[in-house]
Amino acid sequence: MTQSNLMFMLKSKVLIFSLILGVLSCTTRENKVLLTFQIDLSKSLDEIIDPSSIGILGIPPLLSMQERTKMQSTDQEGIYSLSLEVPDSLIGRRLIYLYIVDTSRVENLRYGARTVKIPEISETLPLVHFNEFGDVTSDQVLLSPPINVFRTNTPEEKSALEDPFVGITIDGKPVQNLYSTFSTGVETKSIRDVVNAFINSLTPEQKKSTLFEIESDEWRKWHNIEWYERQGLGLFEMNDDQKQLAFNILKASLSVKGFQKSKNIMAMEGYLKKLVIRDQQIPQKRIDLWGMINFTLQ
Repeated sequence: MTQSNLMFMLKSKVLIFSLILGVLSCTTRENKVLLTFQIDLSKSLDEIIDPSSIGILGIPPLLSMQERTKMQSTDQEGIYSLSLEVPDSLIGRRLIYLYIVDTSRVENLRYGARTVKIPEISETLPLVHFNEFGDVTSDQVLLSPPINVFRTNTPEEKSALEDPFVGITIDGKPVQNLYSTFSTGVETKSIRDVVNAFINSLTPEQKKSTLFEIESDEWRKWHNIEWYERQGLGLFEMNDDQKQLAFNILKASLSVKGFQKSKNIMAMEGYLKKLVIRDQQIPQKRIDLWGMINFTLQ
């Protein structure tokens, strides 16, 4: 075989191989793989400023963590959906995502995110509710502590309060006699005096929101999330004298450094509230419940 014949055969094989690759690259799936998300906002419509802003944040390239992918309303009131075409390269990979609404209200951001293994065939994900993770299975959400109670005076809260308080444990089982009670030598009369002075300043109606039996569940009715209605007597419900007496309790109970830290945290929260009002992230009726605290700590 001459050298020219050998070169001709090699070039022919390269050409045939290139043609095969070209055919394969032009071949598309007969059925595109679509991943459909759907969410029910009907429970949260009264707390959402702009329902049409509902979208999804997620890991690229299918989604983006910087810019939401908008969802569309359906024929059912409060139900929104989004279908995304999945590239072959992403099939079998795990997608992490979260729903977002209004300017920057992202669901459950502090506790975890939703997740799904991208399927080989088109799939519609189960219908979920915004910021509720109790109705999803372990393969649909990253491991994270769920928020079981979102609002006070609800069946969910009643059920949670029926469980005995355990506190922080290693394995869910409390260790008996872990700490002992002993005298610290700290004088408490000054604390009792400022507490009594505060109580005596309250009206009969205010006392109903302030004084409870030691075994009451009232102290457990608290949550840091904004839409859980706060219990007790708010500072915005007090006059200036009552506010000063309330902060006298903090001042008598904490160290100088601890009291200053408390004031700094309150100042920071006040600034955050101004940002929330400016950006309209929370409905006005929720902001009104927080009250406006125009008070200088002494």
